[in-house]
Amino acid sequence: MPAQQGLGMTRAQLEPMRDGLGVRSRQAFEGSPAHQAGMQAGDEIIAVDEMNVQNALFHELRLSAAPGVSSTFRVQRADGTHDLTITRVARPG
Repeated sequence: MPAQQGLGMTRAQLEPMRDGLGVRSRQAFEGSPAHQAGMQAGDEIIAVDEMNVQNALFHELRLSAAPGVSSTFRVQRADGTHDLTITRVARPG
């Protein structure tokens, strides 16, 4: 799963949108960095660290980074646009 590639992860389950372009949150696991930052199921991720991802191919997105690295995820939902700062954590084990 792209959200868990690399060394650190957000612990959000992400899925592709329109014909594989863009990305949406399917679930932010309870207590995870994504959940603590406010990510919700159904959030459309518009940008990561100011890089627009709306027309990016989902399978080409690099959404993880080393543990401790923070990124700002701009998300769109019914009540508007929100900037969520998420700090990756190390994989268990």
